[in-house]
Amino acid sequence: LGVCDLDGFKKVNTVHGHLSGDIVLQRVAGVLNRVMRRGDFVARYGGDEFVVLLPSTSRAEAHEIERRIVSAVSGEDWSALVPGTPISITIGWAVIGEGGSTRVAEAFETADMAMLNAKTTPRAS
Repeated sequence: LGVCDLDGFKKVNTVHGHLSGDIVLQRVAGVLNRVMRRGDFVARYGGDEFVVLLPSTSRAEAHEIERRIVSAVSGEDWSALVPGTPISITIGWAVIGEGGSTRVAEAFETADMAMLNAKTTPRAS
């Protein structure tokens, strides 16, 4: 289970308006859907957060999908839609089942905390 959060999204709404923010969210949803594999699940959770479920996926596979998501979101041309406001995404992961939580709510909380921790950790370039 992955919790995805757009970085600095509040600035999109503040600088460019909520209509532009809604379009950004729709475009991010499209990017997520393009990157996912058959059988994976993506949903907007609220605000600028999305949840992804990757059934029968190893940690290594999840991190490869994370790399693809981060790359695809940052690779979009956002300048025409929200000039001067870069769009990026941070993801936190948790395992449900073997080696992880047996409860979805607990896994969601773990993934959410992992996402928040990732936001405070500098990324490798």
